[in-house]
Amino acid sequence: MSEPAPTAALDSLPSALRERIRGEPSAQQQPCAPPPRTRIATTAPAHVLYLVRTALRAERNPALEVALRIASAQGIPLVCVAVVEDSHPPAVPRLRRPPTDRSAAFRLEALSELQPAFEKRGTALWVHLVRDGCRAAVAMSLAARAALVVAEEHFGASRMSAYVNSGMIDPATMARDAASARADKFLDEFVGWREAPYVWCLRHPGGYARAAVAVPAWGRNQLAGCGGGGEGPSLAELESGRTGDAYWDDCQRCLALSGELHNNVRMAWGKAVPAWWEAAAGELLIHLNDSFALDGGAPPSYGGLLWCLGWRDKPGPGGAPAPESPTQSPSPPPTAPCLRR
Repeated sequence: MSEPAPTAALDSLPSALRERIRGEPSAQQQPCAPPPRTRIATTAPAHVLYLVRTALRAERNPALEVALRIASAQGIPLVCVAVVEDSHPPAVPRLRRPPTDRSAAFRLEALSELQPAFEKRGTALWVHLVRDGCRAAVAMSLAARAALVVAEEHFGASRMSAYVNSGMIDPATMARDAASARADKFLDEFVGWREAPYVWCLRHPGGYARAAVAVPAWGRNQLAGCGGGGEGPSLAELESGRTGDAYWDDCQRCLALSGELHNNVRMAWGKAVPAWWEAAAGELLIHLNDSFALDGGAPPSYGGLLWCLGWRDKPGPGGAPAPESPTQSPSPPPTAPCLRR
């Protein structure tokens, strides 16, 4: 939140919006604030700045509601900026890479549909493509002239996974609708299993996707005995769905074509990989998922992959793999038990 903060306008917000607000120190209070030459001095705030990041929707968007109300109360314009990163995810150097054409198109198409929706709400949405590290300069320039900077909490996935992760639908509405329909199983998956990976990634920022960190000892022991000695399909065969396992190949081709896999199907798809490549299973799963899945790169997506290796799971009787586990041995084919089901 930049200075001067419109305290009275914030205090006048409805309680449903006010309870969602968490103030941040201004740039002057930050220990890593940029040097004075990067700030633009103004005699009066020029606008309210809303950084659109995780809620790509014009309705049921608390951050947008706050920004609109504050701008109206202050009598100044609202500037909405959506940043499209040139690498994904931006906060994890280990995984910095250009986004796939699919993920970039998915986000850009949503933003193009969002612009007229923002116009109907009385504001414009600017799309800023980050190139050559210019994000900080642009953001600081806009923030320095703002009365208030509104940003979404990014620590905060049905076939709705990609849409929820990209903020194209309100998760609270989904949860209420599911509760009204008595969809208890959906709520358990949507609330419990979706939130747990976010908490895990938040608490383990340096190694949340590393099997050595995430997988418990019993899981690592099972993986060591599952037979994946490093003579499985090549990366090219995995990516193109030419492993020789008909069920797994169909899963991979479906993922490559549509960007999606049914929850249970992705479990079988993921649990087969350690039977071929035990030591590299985690990295291979992340590579395949992030390269082809629309919800790749999101904590709930990583949670599903890590579960395939033992995260938040429990061992079978006596610590041995369950009889139907696709990772028990590489012969018969890893997905044979799932194919029989």
